[in-house]
Amino acid sequence: MGSTRLPGKVLADIGGHPLLALLCKRLRLARKADRIVLAITELPGDDQLELLGQELLVPVIRGEECSLTARFMRVMQAFPADIVVRVTADNPFTDPQLVDRIVAMVEQQGMDYAHAQGTPIGTSVDAYSAATLRRTFAEATTPYQQEHLNAYVLDNPSLFRIGCLPLSPGERRSDIRVTVDTAEDLLRVRRVARLLPDPVSASLSDVIKAYDLSV
Repeated sequence: MGSTRLPGKVLADIGGHPLLALLCKRLRLARKADRIVLAITELPGDDQLELLGQELLVPVIRGEECSLTARFMRVMQAFPADIVVRVTADNPFTDPQLVDRIVAMVEQQGMDYAHAQGTPIGTSVDAYSAATLRRTFAEATTPYQQEHLNAYVLDNPSLFRIGCLPLSPGERRSDIRVTVDTAEDLLRVRRVARLLPDPVSASLSDVIKAYDLSV
């Protein structure tokens, strides 16, 4: 809630849904996601997010503002998992099919970390083995590494088995931006949402087509 560029953006209306609610509803379509957890800060401003989590029946874990690694460790302590997928809360069109594909990649190829590069900005995810997250928490020393969950892994590629999810040519649209970081982003995403028959069930292809029509 305390975004400096666009305060309260995760509760902004997108296609008739609070942004964070739309994101959670989309993630429920991922078949390989056993549970969705909101990992939010302990700041009073995030109390509204805890209330939304209760409304959506999504568990909430609260932790340090500047240490995402510490928050994720709290999540793992409360809800042990073999693989953890990170989704950022300002990406309303995160693709649940990418979630399934990236989890399958980690499972089948024994990856420590996998990510998708080249999809529209604001639709992608990355996945971590539980051991990778524990090592990150124990060894990440800089504030940047503690605040950005994948920084330690990417800074130390020789320590981890890192995979990049294969994409089809139609999915490689890094020229598209549907994340919400500024007021301009919010207006853009709202235009895209208005062109989708259903923002909850829209596929990555649907989002790309709607974006191309909106510009």
